[in-house]
Amino acid sequence: MECERVAPKLVITTKNDSKEWRSHIESTKSFSENIKKLMPDARGKLEKVADSLGKVLDTISKREKAINSNMNQLVRYLTILKGW
Repeated sequence: MECERVAPKLVITTKNDSKEWRSHIESTKSFSENIKKLMPDARGKLEKVADSLGKVLDTISKREKAINSNMNQLVRYLTILKGW
């Protein structure tokens, strides 16, 4: 999903002299800028996914409670029929 779209943009490319501290600082600045550019869009999409998952979990929880309630009623009915 979102990770597959963003992953190619997060690929780390090193400069020729990767041991020099200046190149590390420049790389870090570049990565930071990329993250700052991508973050608002990714955050919005992740929040939508989180909201959607929350709704799905609520629906599952409600259905689980309904099934448990129905099963409890059936168990009580079976208990009465069996005379336990």
